[in-house]
Amino acid sequence: MAKKSGSDRSEISRRQFLNVSGGALAGLGAGVAAGGFSKGKAPALASRYLVPIAQQTNPLESYPNRDWEQVYRDQ
Repeated sequence: MAKKSGSDRSEISRRQFLNVSGGALAGLGAGVAAGGFSKGKAPALASRYLVPIAQQTNPLESYPNRDWEQVYRDQ
């Protein structure tokens, strides 16, 4: 709550100041992390090294040899 002093100016408590400034910093950090403040650049947390793999038409055609599973089950 705002407290009135003898000079009729409103003051905020330390707790209120920390709440407001913490919320503002969290909002600013979230905006920067999402890339909202960059103009024409990639978002800050986007990976620049991951490349999507080429999708094949039928993934089961190129499935690796899993003959070892039957050997494991037989044991």
